[in-house]
Amino acid sequence: MTLRLAYTYDEAAELLGVGKLLIRSLVDSGELIAICISSHEDARSKRISHHELTRFIAAREALQRHKFAGLTLGGVSQSA
Repeated sequence: MTLRLAYTYDEAAELLGVGKLLIRSLVDSGELIAICISSHEDARSKRISHHELTRFIAAREALQRHKFAGLTLGGVSQSA
């Protein structure tokens, strides 16, 4: 898939390696922002920008880093 400015739900799901239903759920919950491309507010005109997908992944990575901050292999903290 070539890099584009915005993707359909199916394309976004493919890029992230998840199902379309998860993309819909993330959009419905506000965790992932979809924009309406046309003036008609139907589901077929909604797209998720490349920037939004990148932001979403970065936010999830930051959560994981925070969750496991200070842990090392073997479960011993470096600060100990």
